[in-house]
Amino acid sequence: MARAATRERSDKSSESENRDVGPPLLMVGLGFVSALVSFAFVTTDSMALRLFGYVIGSIIPILIIGIARRVDFDRRRSPYYQPKVAFRYGLVVLAVVAIVAAALHVWPIATELSS
Repeated sequence: MARAATRERSDKSSESENRDVGPPLLMVGLGFVSALVSFAFVTTDSMALRLFGYVIGSIIPILIIGIARRVDFDRRRSPYYQPKVAFRYGLVVLAVVAIVAAALHVWPIATELSS
């Protein structure tokens, strides 16, 4: 009887270890990859590649920030949620990188359209 109770407790503790959830850091990482890939298109002369770089460097990371915050909000309702400070700072850094990428892509696009 005591063995069965101990076994049941250990099964429950292993289930709770498997249930630990945290913020969606993978999504933030994908946002960084998208923004960093866009920097490869900064030096191109093609308008289409500049627009593509603008979309993957600024619009997609901003969308990912919003989606990641929504997913994190849903996960915070779980009693097994484990917060991570890196998530909050990662979102801020991703937003700054996206703004820099947008500026580097929009300036040549605006210059070309105005001439």
